[in-house]
Amino acid sequence: MTQPYYDIGQIRYLFEMLALELEKQHGYEQISSTVRTTALEWLAEKQRDYKGDAYLDQIERNAVYLGEGTSAVSFASAVYLCEGQPILRSQDEIFHFVFETRTEMPQAIMPFQVNFIRFGCNGCPVHDQHQRWAGLQRLRRMANRADYIEELEFSCIYYQMTYLVGQSFLSTLLANYDLAGIAAMIPLDQVFTVTEQCVRMRTDLWGGLKRLTSLPVFDKMGNLTGWEQQQIDPYPKWRDIWGKEFAKAEEQAQKQTLKGRGAAPHGSAPMNFCPQCGQPVMDQSDRFCRHCGHRLKG
Repeated sequence: MTQPYYDIGQIRYLFEMLALELEKQHGYEQISSTVRTTALEWLAEKQRDYKGDAYLDQIERNAVYLGEGTSAVSFASAVYLCEGQPILRSQDEIFHFVFETRTEMPQAIMPFQVNFIRFGCNGCPVHDQHQRWAGLQRLRRMANRADYIEELEFSCIYYQMTYLVGQSFLSTLLANYDLAGIAAMIPLDQVFTVTEQCVRMRTDLWGGLKRLTSLPVFDKMGNLTGWEQQQIDPYPKWRDIWGKEFAKAEEQAQKQTLKGRGAAPHGSAPMNFCPQCGQPVMDQSDRFCRHCGHRLKG
């Protein structure tokens, strides 16, 4: 029987071991490339399909959606470690749970957070959760349009990566029943905070924002005692980091256009994506988005 955890440092050690196991199974370069390519191709498709105000609306909504989705899967990981729930017996069950976790709550919260960014808020169901988006709200009010779009694009890329990393951790945890409830002696809010930190730490590495200059060193209680990381740039322009990779993503997006449905009309969003949540509209006869319920047609 696995011994229970009593120290928050053991949680950090656990996530580092999970990350190293994933790298052992799939290869560091392969995971890193997949995380970056997925995020960059996503943004390239948005730039291909949306122009002008429609593009700004899309990346603003999706920055929030992806950020809230990351938070949701990180919280689910913390609940599993602290409360031992849910216990799922198959990969299909795990897949469906992760899918519901990363979509349902973010879709419910996103409109309130976007409204806060754009117009402020005097009280709403998630009023106490606005702080995470206060920086975007200030930038929207103070910066010029180009600078704000630049920040939103970086946020979309980064949160798309954290979204993927967080899901990988959650899926791996759910497949290891001996870890269910292992952190029951540690407050849930502390485990949640550390889970979010570990997701960001691994995203920084796999996403190319930081480089390791030494391997992590832990003491007997799992506390991180030594780990040198080099920040690529304190305030990077995202094209300076991922510009070459993004050019390939743009090329891939254009190939998909030529192969599939053809180029999108300039200046307007195609109807096969929901303008509210950005998810695909599979049936063009749908009047409402099947993901978020947004009205697509009158």
